[in-house]
Amino acid sequence: MNVVLLADKKFRKPFEAAVKKDPNINLVGVEVILRGNTMSRIADHHNPHALVVYKGVPEKEGITEKACISFLRMVKPNMRIIYIYGKVEDIEAFTTVTEQLISNGITDIVTDTSAEKVVSVIDSPMTEEDVQELIEKLTAPEEEIIHEEVLHEELLPGQEFIPLEVDFPTVTASDKFDIDKIIYEVSETKDSEHMTIGVAQLQHHNGCTHTAFELATMISKKRTVAVIMADDDTFEALAVFHKLNPLAAKQGLDVHGIAVFPYELRKHIVNEYSVVIYDYSFLREEKRKSFDECDIKLMLSSAAEWDIAKKGKSIYPTELGMYLIKCLPVKELKSAAYTGELEKQLNNISLGKSSYDKYIAFIKQKAAEWFKVIAESEGSKFISSAEQQLICPFCGKPLIKLDWGYSCTGYKDGCKFHVNKKIAGKTITENQVIMLCKSGRTAIIKGFKAKSGSTFDAYLAVDEEKQEISFQFPDRRKK
Repeated sequence: MNVVLLADKKFRKPFEAAVKKDPNINLVGVEVILRGNTMSRIADHHNPHALVVYKGVPEKEGITEKACISFLRMVKPNMRIIYIYGKVEDIEAFTTVTEQLISNGITDIVTDTSAEKVVSVIDSPMTEEDVQELIEKLTAPEEEIIHEEVLHEELLPGQEFIPLEVDFPTVTASDKFDIDKIIYEVSETKDSEHMTIGVAQLQHHNGCTHTAFELATMISKKRTVAVIMADDDTFEALAVFHKLNPLAAKQGLDVHGIAVFPYELRKHIVNEYSVVIYDYSFLREEKRKSFDECDIKLMLSSAAEWDIAKKGKSIYPTELGMYLIKCLPVKELKSAAYTGELEKQLNNISLGKSSYDKYIAFIKQKAAEWFKVIAESEGSKFISSAEQQLICPFCGKPLIKLDWGYSCTGYKDGCKFHVNKKIAGKTITENQVIMLCKSGRTAIIKGFKAKSGSTFDAYLAVDEEKQEISFQFPDRRKK
Protein backbone atom coordinates (compact mmCIF):
# COMPACT_ATOMS: atom_id res chain seq x y z
CA MET A 1 0.00 0.00 0.00
CA ASN A 2 1.40 3.40 -1.06
CA VAL A 3 1.09 5.95 1.74
CA VAL A 4 1.71 9.70 2.07
CA LEU A 5 2.30 11.41 5.43
CA LEU A 6 0.88 14.91 6.02
CA ALA A 7 2.16 16.08 9.41
CA ASP A 8 4.38 18.40 11.37
CA LYS A 9 8.04 17.52 10.76
CA LYS A 10 8.50 16.17 14.34
CA PHE A 11 6.40 13.11 13.38
CA ARG A 12 8.38 12.33 10.22
CA LYS A 13 11.33 10.33 11.58
CA PRO A 14 9.39 8.05 13.98
CA PHE A 15 6.79 7.41 11.27
CA GLU A 16 9.42 6.55 8.66
CA ALA A 17 11.12 4.19 11.13
CA ALA A 18 7.84 2.40 11.92
CA VAL A 19 6.88 2.07 8.24
CA LYS A 20 10.24 0.44 7.38
CA LYS A 21 9.33 -2.45 9.69
CA ASP A 22 6.09 -3.15 7.79
CA PRO A 23 6.57 -4.81 4.36
CA ASN A 24 2.96 -4.02 3.39
CA ILE A 25 3.46 -0.24 3.51
CA ASN A 26 5.42 1.88 1.04
CA LEU A 27 5.93 5.54 2.07
CA VAL A 28 5.89 7.45 -1.25
CA GLY A 29 5.84 11.01 0.08
CA VAL A 30 5.91 13.34 3.06
CA GLU A 31 4.31 16.79 3.26
CA VAL A 32 5.08 18.86 6.38
CA ILE A 33 3.25 22.11 5.54
CA LEU A 34 -0.18 22.86 4.09
CA ARG A 35 0.15 25.40 1.29
CA GLY A 36 -1.34 26.13 -2.12
CA ASN A 37 0.20 23.22 -4.03
CA THR A 38 0.06 20.61 -1.25
CA MET A 39 -3.29 19.13 -2.29
CA SER A 40 -2.32 18.81 -5.97
CA ARG A 41 1.02 17.25 -4.99
CA ILE A 42 -0.78 14.61 -2.90
CA ALA A 43 -3.53 13.93 -5.45
CA ASP A 44 -1.55 14.09 -8.70
CA HIS A 45 2.14 13.69 -7.91
CA HIS A 46 2.07 11.12 -5.08
CA ASN A 47 -1.38 9.62 -5.85
CA PRO A 48 -1.28 7.26 -2.79
CA HIS A 49 -3.68 4.56 -1.69
CA ALA A 50 -3.83 6.15 1.77
CA LEU A 51 -3.07 9.53 3.34
CA VAL A 52 -2.08 9.84 7.02
CA VAL A 53 -3.00 13.27 8.45
CA TYR A 54 -1.73 14.33 11.88
CA LYS A 55 -3.90 16.99 13.52
CA GLY A 56 -2.16 20.36 13.73
CA VAL A 57 -0.11 20.24 10.53
CA PRO A 58 1.27 23.80 9.92
CA GLU A 59 -1.00 25.86 7.64
CA LYS A 60 0.07 28.57 5.18
CA GLU A 61 -1.45 30.67 2.39
CA GLY A 62 -4.92 30.33 3.93
CA ILE A 63 -5.11 26.57 3.26
CA THR A 64 -6.75 24.82 6.22
CA GLU A 65 -6.64 21.20 7.29
CA LYS A 66 -10.43 20.88 7.00
CA ALA A 67 -10.45 22.34 3.46
CA CYS A 68 -7.62 20.02 2.41
CA ILE A 69 -9.43 16.91 3.61
CA SER A 70 -12.71 17.95 1.97
CA PHE A 71 -10.96 18.65 -1.35
CA LEU A 72 -9.09 15.34 -1.36
CA ARG A 73 -12.28 13.41 -0.53
CA MET A 74 -13.90 15.05 -3.55
CA VAL A 75 -11.12 14.54 -6.10
CA LYS A 76 -9.85 11.20 -4.70
CA PRO A 77 -12.92 9.44 -3.28
CA ASN A 78 -11.15 6.06 -3.25
CA MET A 79 -8.12 7.31 -1.36
CA ARG A 80 -8.25 6.24 2.27
CA ILE A 81 -7.59 8.97 4.87
CA ILE A 82 -6.30 8.11 8.35
CA TYR A 83 -6.74 11.06 10.73
CA ILE A 84 -4.50 11.21 13.83
CA TYR A 85 -6.36 13.36 16.37
CA GLY A 86 -4.00 12.70 19.30
CA LYS A 87 -4.78 13.09 22.99
CA VAL A 88 -8.44 13.94 23.67
CA GLU A 89 -8.69 16.80 26.16
CA ASP A 90 -12.06 18.24 25.08
CA ILE A 91 -14.73 15.55 24.49
CA GLU A 92 -17.10 18.01 22.83
CA ALA A 93 -14.46 19.19 20.34
CA PHE A 94 -13.42 15.60 19.60
CA THR A 95 -17.05 14.56 18.99
CA THR A 96 -17.55 17.48 16.60
CA VAL A 97 -14.42 16.58 14.61
CA THR A 98 -15.33 12.88 14.42
CA GLU A 99 -18.83 13.69 13.15
CA GLN A 100 -17.36 15.87 10.40
CA LEU A 101 -14.87 13.17 9.41
CA ILE A 102 -17.46 10.38 9.47
CA SER A 103 -19.77 12.49 7.29
CA ASN A 104 -16.86 12.55 4.77
CA GLY A 105 -16.55 8.78 4.92
CA ILE A 106 -13.48 8.83 7.19
CA THR A 107 -13.60 6.33 10.06
CA ASP A 108 -9.89 5.85 10.75
CA ILE A 109 -9.69 8.33 13.64
CA VAL A 110 -6.76 7.64 16.00
CA THR A 111 -6.25 9.13 19.47
CA ASP A 112 -2.70 7.81 19.85
CA THR A 113 0.09 9.70 18.07
CA SER A 114 2.64 6.88 18.30
CA ALA A 115 3.85 5.76 14.88
CA GLU A 116 3.41 2.08 15.78
CA LYS A 117 -0.29 2.61 16.53
CA VAL A 118 -0.79 4.52 13.28
CA VAL A 119 0.87 1.74 11.28
CA SER A 120 -1.40 -0.84 12.96
CA VAL A 121 -4.47 1.17 11.90
CA ILE A 122 -3.17 1.39 8.32
CA ASP A 123 -3.01 -2.41 8.30
CA SER A 124 -6.34 -2.90 10.15
CA PRO A 125 -8.89 -0.20 9.23
CA MET A 126 -11.29 1.16 11.84
CA THR A 127 -15.08 1.28 11.44
CA GLU A 128 -17.64 3.86 12.47
CA GLU A 129 -18.64 1.51 15.30
CA ASP A 130 -15.02 1.55 16.54
CA VAL A 131 -15.10 5.34 16.69
CA GLN A 132 -18.44 5.43 18.53
CA GLU A 133 -17.16 2.84 20.99
CA LEU A 134 -14.11 5.04 21.58
CA ILE A 135 -16.35 8.06 22.29
CA GLU A 136 -18.42 5.96 24.69
CA LYS A 137 -15.31 4.99 26.63
CA LEU A 138 -14.18 8.61 26.82
CA THR A 139 -17.57 9.78 28.07
CA ALA A 140 -18.19 6.85 30.43
CA PRO A 141 -18.55 7.86 34.08
CA GLU A 142 -15.52 7.35 36.26
CA GLU A 143 -15.87 4.22 38.35
CA GLU A 144 -15.93 4.86 42.05
CA ILE A 145 -12.85 3.40 43.65
CA ILE A 146 -13.09 2.50 47.29
CA HIS A 147 -9.73 2.75 48.96
CA GLU A 148 -8.92 0.99 52.16
CA GLU A 149 -6.69 3.01 54.44
CA VAL A 150 -4.49 0.75 56.54
CA LEU A 151 -2.02 1.69 59.23
CA HIS A 152 0.85 -0.78 59.20
CA GLU A 153 2.60 -1.52 62.45
CA GLU A 154 5.36 -3.32 60.56
CA LEU A 155 7.07 -2.83 57.23
CA LEU A 156 5.46 -4.56 54.28
CA PRO A 157 7.47 -6.76 51.89
CA GLY A 158 9.64 -4.53 49.72
CA GLN A 159 9.71 -1.78 52.36
CA GLU A 160 12.73 -3.14 54.21
CA PHE A 161 15.27 -0.50 55.10
CA ILE A 162 18.32 -0.83 52.88
CA PRO A 163 21.21 1.38 54.02
CA LEU A 164 23.12 3.27 51.34
CA GLU A 165 26.47 4.96 51.82
CA VAL A 166 25.94 8.55 50.71
CA ASP A 167 28.42 11.41 50.66
CA PHE A 168 25.81 14.18 50.55
CA PRO A 169 23.18 15.46 53.03
CA THR A 170 19.82 13.71 53.32
CA VAL A 171 16.55 15.59 53.78
CA THR A 172 14.45 15.01 56.88
CA ALA A 173 10.84 15.91 57.69
CA SER A 174 11.93 19.13 59.40
CA ASP A 175 13.85 20.40 56.37
CA LYS A 176 12.69 22.87 53.74
CA PHE A 177 14.30 23.13 50.30
CA ASP A 178 15.68 26.50 49.24
CA ILE A 179 14.84 26.44 45.52
CA ASP A 180 16.74 29.64 44.70
CA LYS A 181 19.81 28.26 46.45
CA ILE A 182 19.58 24.97 44.55
CA ILE A 183 19.36 26.73 41.18
CA TYR A 184 22.14 29.15 42.13
CA GLU A 185 24.47 26.35 43.18
CA VAL A 186 23.94 24.46 39.93
CA SER A 187 24.21 27.49 37.67
CA GLU A 188 27.45 28.49 39.39
CA THR A 189 29.03 25.04 39.07
CA LYS A 190 27.86 24.04 35.59
CA ASP A 191 29.00 25.41 32.23
CA SER A 192 25.90 24.08 30.49
CA GLU A 193 22.54 25.84 30.70
CA HIS A 194 20.93 22.48 31.52
CA MET A 195 20.85 21.00 35.02
CA THR A 196 19.58 17.80 36.58
CA ILE A 197 18.21 17.14 40.06
CA GLY A 198 17.89 13.61 41.42
CA VAL A 199 15.36 12.85 44.16
CA ALA A 200 15.54 9.43 45.81
CA GLN A 201 14.66 7.87 49.15
CA LEU A 202 16.27 5.46 51.60
CA GLN A 203 13.09 3.40 51.90
CA HIS A 204 9.59 3.30 50.40
CA HIS A 205 6.91 5.97 51.01
CA ASN A 206 9.19 8.83 52.03
CA GLY A 207 7.59 11.29 49.63
CA CYS A 208 10.00 11.05 46.70
CA THR A 209 7.44 11.58 43.91
CA HIS A 210 5.66 14.27 45.85
CA THR A 211 8.94 16.12 46.47
CA ALA A 212 9.92 15.92 42.79
CA PHE A 213 6.62 17.49 41.71
CA GLU A 214 6.78 20.18 44.38
CA LEU A 215 10.28 21.09 43.19
CA ALA A 216 9.12 21.09 39.56
CA THR A 217 6.14 23.32 40.33
CA MET A 218 8.27 25.97 42.04
CA ILE A 219 11.15 25.82 39.55
CA SER A 220 8.72 26.08 36.60
CA LYS A 221 7.97 29.67 37.61
CA LYS A 222 11.48 30.60 36.46
CA ARG A 223 12.76 27.82 34.22
CA THR A 224 11.48 25.19 31.80
CA VAL A 225 11.27 21.94 33.76
CA ALA A 226 10.37 18.28 33.25
CA VAL A 227 10.06 15.32 35.59
CA ILE A 228 11.43 11.89 34.66
CA MET A 229 9.99 9.00 36.66
CA ALA A 230 12.36 6.06 37.06
CA ASP A 231 9.77 3.70 38.52
CA ASP A 232 7.49 2.28 35.79
CA ASP A 233 4.71 1.31 38.21
CA THR A 234 4.54 4.83 39.64
CA PHE A 235 4.45 6.35 36.14
CA GLU A 236 1.65 3.98 35.09
CA ALA A 237 -0.34 4.78 38.25
CA LEU A 238 0.02 8.50 37.46
CA ALA A 239 -1.29 7.97 33.91
CA VAL A 240 -4.29 5.93 35.12
CA PHE A 241 -5.09 8.57 37.76
CA HIS A 242 -5.29 11.17 34.97
CA LYS A 243 -7.53 8.82 32.91
CA LEU A 244 -4.91 8.13 30.25
CA ASN A 245 -4.03 4.89 28.55
CA PRO A 246 -0.64 3.89 30.07
CA LEU A 247 0.63 2.77 26.65
CA ALA A 248 -0.24 6.12 25.07
CA ALA A 249 1.28 7.94 28.05
CA LYS A 250 4.64 6.28 27.35
CA GLN A 251 5.37 9.23 25.05
CA GLY A 252 4.99 11.58 28.02
CA LEU A 253 2.10 13.35 29.69
CA ASP A 254 1.16 16.72 31.16
CA VAL A 255 0.40 16.98 34.89
CA HIS A 256 -0.96 20.44 35.68
CA GLY A 257 1.52 22.10 33.34
CA ILE A 258 4.51 19.90 34.27
CA ALA A 259 5.89 17.65 31.50
CA VAL A 260 6.38 14.10 32.81
CA PHE A 261 8.25 11.31 31.00
CA PRO A 262 9.14 7.67 31.71
CA TYR A 263 12.78 6.84 32.42
CA GLU A 264 13.30 5.22 29.00
CA LEU A 265 12.88 8.61 27.25
CA ARG A 266 15.42 10.46 29.41
CA LYS A 267 18.11 10.68 26.69
CA HIS A 268 15.64 12.16 24.21
CA ILE A 269 14.39 15.04 26.35
CA VAL A 270 17.18 15.85 28.80
CA ASN A 271 18.47 18.75 26.68
CA GLU A 272 15.03 20.13 25.82
CA TYR A 273 14.47 21.56 29.32
CA SER A 274 16.68 23.80 31.42
CA VAL A 275 15.94 21.70 34.52
CA VAL A 276 15.18 17.96 34.58
CA ILE A 277 14.13 16.38 37.87
CA TYR A 278 14.53 12.62 38.24
CA ASP A 279 12.06 10.90 40.56
CA TYR A 280 14.03 7.75 41.39
CA SER A 281 11.52 6.56 44.00
CA PHE A 282 13.13 3.75 46.00
CA LEU A 283 16.68 3.87 44.65
CA ARG A 284 17.60 0.54 43.10
CA GLU A 285 21.19 -0.37 42.41
CA GLU A 286 20.84 -0.19 38.61
CA LYS A 287 19.74 3.46 38.90
CA ARG A 288 22.51 4.41 41.33
CA LYS A 289 25.02 5.44 38.64
CA SER A 290 22.43 7.68 36.98
CA PHE A 291 21.56 9.22 40.35
CA ASP A 292 25.24 9.92 41.12
CA GLU A 293 25.57 11.79 37.81
CA CYS A 294 22.86 14.32 38.72
CA ASP A 295 24.05 17.87 39.41
CA ILE A 296 22.06 17.99 42.65
CA LYS A 297 21.22 14.88 44.66
CA LEU A 298 18.48 14.82 47.31
CA MET A 299 18.11 11.66 49.37
CA LEU A 300 15.01 11.58 51.58
CA SER A 301 15.56 9.88 54.92
CA SER A 302 11.94 10.51 55.99
CA ALA A 303 8.80 12.01 54.51
CA ALA A 304 9.70 15.49 53.29
CA GLU A 305 7.44 18.16 54.76
CA TRP A 306 5.63 20.49 52.37
CA ASP A 307 2.64 22.79 52.60
CA ILE A 308 0.34 20.25 50.99
CA ALA A 309 -0.06 16.58 51.85
CA LYS A 310 1.73 13.79 50.03
CA LYS A 311 -0.27 11.90 47.39
CA GLY A 312 0.12 8.18 47.92
CA LYS A 313 -0.15 5.45 45.32
CA SER A 314 -3.78 4.55 45.92
CA ILE A 315 -5.51 7.23 48.02
CA TYR A 316 -6.30 10.45 46.18
CA PRO A 317 -8.26 13.56 47.20
CA THR A 318 -11.68 13.98 45.63
CA GLU A 319 -12.80 17.24 44.06
CA LEU A 320 -14.82 18.00 47.20
CA GLY A 321 -11.80 17.12 49.35
CA MET A 322 -9.55 19.54 47.44
CA TYR A 323 -12.20 22.25 47.80
CA LEU A 324 -12.40 21.62 51.53
CA ILE A 325 -8.61 21.81 51.88
CA LYS A 326 -8.59 25.09 49.98
CA CYS A 327 -11.34 26.69 52.07
CA LEU A 328 -10.52 25.26 55.50
CA PRO A 329 -9.13 28.13 57.62
CA VAL A 330 -7.45 25.83 60.17
CA LYS A 331 -3.86 25.38 58.97
CA GLU A 332 -3.07 22.66 61.52
CA LEU A 333 -5.72 20.33 60.07
CA LYS A 334 -4.11 20.67 56.64
CA SER A 335 -0.62 19.85 57.89
CA ALA A 336 0.55 16.30 57.23
CA ALA A 337 3.19 16.71 59.94
CA TYR A 338 0.62 17.79 62.56
CA THR A 339 -1.90 15.02 61.82
CA GLY A 340 1.00 12.56 61.75
CA GLU A 341 1.95 13.67 65.26
CA LEU A 342 -1.64 13.05 66.42
CA GLU A 343 -1.51 9.53 64.99
CA LYS A 344 1.81 8.98 66.77
CA GLN A 345 0.18 9.93 70.08
CA LEU A 346 -2.65 7.46 69.44
CA ASN A 347 -0.08 4.76 68.79
CA ASN A 348 1.67 5.63 72.07
CA ILE A 349 -1.67 5.27 73.89
CA SER A 350 -2.13 1.78 72.41
CA LEU A 351 1.37 0.90 73.64
CA GLY A 352 0.64 2.28 77.12
CA LYS A 353 3.19 5.10 76.76
CA SER A 354 0.70 8.01 76.85
CA SER A 355 -2.45 8.92 78.79
CA TYR A 356 -5.78 8.47 77.02
CA ASP A 357 -7.55 11.01 79.26
CA LYS A 358 -4.93 13.71 78.66
CA TYR A 359 -5.15 13.12 74.90
CA ILE A 360 -8.96 13.40 74.86
CA ALA A 361 -8.82 16.60 76.95
CA PHE A 362 -6.28 18.06 74.53
CA ILE A 363 -8.39 17.15 71.47
CA LYS A 364 -11.53 18.68 73.03
CA GLN A 365 -9.66 21.92 73.67
CA LYS A 366 -8.21 22.02 70.13
CA ALA A 367 -11.57 21.12 68.56
CA ALA A 368 -13.21 24.05 70.35
CA GLU A 369 -10.51 26.40 69.07
CA TRP A 370 -10.82 25.06 65.51
CA PHE A 371 -14.62 25.26 65.58
CA LYS A 372 -14.45 28.93 66.63
CA VAL A 373 -12.09 29.74 63.76
CA ILE A 374 -14.28 27.89 61.24
CA ALA A 375 -17.51 29.42 62.56
CA GLU A 376 -16.13 32.93 62.21
CA SER A 377 -14.78 32.37 58.69
CA GLU A 378 -16.63 33.25 55.52
CA GLY A 379 -18.68 30.38 54.07
CA SER A 380 -18.98 29.33 50.45
CA LYS A 381 -21.01 26.72 48.57
CA PHE A 382 -19.28 23.84 46.80
CA ILE A 383 -20.30 23.34 43.16
CA SER A 384 -18.60 20.42 41.43
CA SER A 385 -17.20 20.72 37.91
CA ALA A 386 -19.96 18.37 36.71
CA GLU A 387 -22.70 20.52 38.25
CA GLN A 388 -21.22 23.59 36.58
CA GLN A 389 -21.78 21.93 33.20
CA LEU A 390 -25.36 20.80 33.89
CA ILE A 391 -27.00 23.85 32.32
CA CYS A 392 -30.40 23.73 30.60
CA PRO A 393 -29.97 24.00 26.81
CA PHE A 394 -33.29 25.88 26.54
CA CYS A 395 -33.33 28.52 29.30
CA GLY A 396 -29.74 28.44 30.56
CA LYS A 397 -30.62 27.73 34.18
CA PRO A 398 -28.90 25.00 36.25
CA LEU A 399 -30.26 21.46 36.32
CA ILE A 400 -31.07 19.76 39.59
CA LYS A 401 -30.30 16.10 40.18
CA LEU A 402 -33.26 14.09 41.49
CA ASP A 403 -33.91 10.41 42.21
CA TRP A 404 -35.57 9.86 38.84
CA GLY A 405 -33.25 12.02 36.73
CA TYR A 406 -32.36 15.64 35.96
CA SER A 407 -34.78 18.57 35.84
CA CYS A 408 -34.36 22.26 34.98
CA THR A 409 -34.60 24.63 37.95
CA GLY A 410 -36.56 26.95 35.67
CA TYR A 411 -39.61 24.67 35.75
CA LYS A 412 -41.56 27.31 37.73
CA ASP A 413 -41.06 29.67 34.80
CA GLY A 414 -42.41 27.10 32.37
CA CYS A 415 -39.22 25.30 31.21
CA LYS A 416 -40.00 21.61 30.66
CA PHE A 417 -36.50 20.30 30.02
CA HIS A 418 -35.71 17.09 31.88
CA VAL A 419 -33.74 13.86 31.36
CA ASN A 420 -34.77 10.56 32.94
CA LYS A 421 -32.03 8.42 34.46
CA LYS A 422 -33.43 5.43 32.56
CA ILE A 423 -34.58 5.62 28.97
CA ALA A 424 -35.74 2.54 27.07
CA GLY A 425 -34.10 0.26 29.62
CA LYS A 426 -30.74 2.06 29.41
CA THR A 427 -29.20 3.97 32.31
CA ILE A 428 -28.21 7.47 31.22
CA THR A 429 -24.96 8.63 32.79
CA GLU A 430 -24.17 12.10 34.08
CA ASN A 431 -21.52 12.55 31.38
CA GLN A 432 -24.12 11.83 28.72
CA VAL A 433 -26.46 14.44 30.25
CA ILE A 434 -23.58 16.93 30.21
CA MET A 435 -23.03 16.20 26.50
CA LEU A 436 -26.73 16.84 25.87
CA CYS A 437 -26.50 20.18 27.66
CA LYS A 438 -23.30 21.31 25.95
CA SER A 439 -23.60 19.99 22.41
CA GLY A 440 -27.25 18.99 22.08
CA ARG A 441 -26.49 15.32 21.46
CA THR A 442 -24.79 12.37 23.13
CA ALA A 443 -22.41 9.94 21.50
CA ILE A 444 -24.17 6.87 20.16
CA ILE A 445 -25.61 4.73 22.97
CA LYS A 446 -25.85 1.00 22.37
CA GLY A 447 -28.45 -1.38 23.78
CA PHE A 448 -31.72 0.55 24.02
CA LYS A 449 -34.68 -1.83 24.34
CA ALA A 450 -37.74 -1.44 22.15
CA LYS A 451 -41.25 -2.44 23.32
CA SER A 452 -40.98 -5.49 21.06
CA GLY A 453 -38.00 -6.68 23.11
CA SER A 454 -35.40 -6.03 20.42
CA THR A 455 -32.43 -3.74 21.03
CA PHE A 456 -31.25 -0.75 19.02
CA ASP A 457 -28.48 1.85 19.03
CA ALA A 458 -29.19 5.57 18.88
CA TYR A 459 -28.10 9.03 19.91
CA LEU A 460 -30.06 11.05 22.44
CA ALA A 461 -30.61 14.56 21.10
CA VAL A 462 -32.28 17.80 22.17
CA ASP A 463 -35.41 18.48 20.09
CA GLU A 464 -35.63 22.28 20.18
CA GLU A 465 -39.00 22.37 18.43
CA LYS A 466 -40.72 20.00 20.88
CA GLN A 467 -38.45 21.01 23.78
CA GLU A 468 -37.78 17.43 24.77
CA ILE A 469 -35.27 14.60 24.36
CA SER A 470 -35.61 12.38 21.29
CA PHE A 471 -33.78 9.51 19.59
CA GLN A 472 -31.57 10.08 16.57
CA PHE A 473 -30.45 7.06 14.59
CA PRO A 474 -27.05 6.63 12.90
CA ASP A 475 -26.86 6.78 9.13
CA ARG A 476 -26.39 3.16 8.00
CA ARG A 477 -25.72 4.01 4.37
CA LYS A 478 -22.73 2.19 2.97
CA LYS A 479 -19.80 4.38 2.21
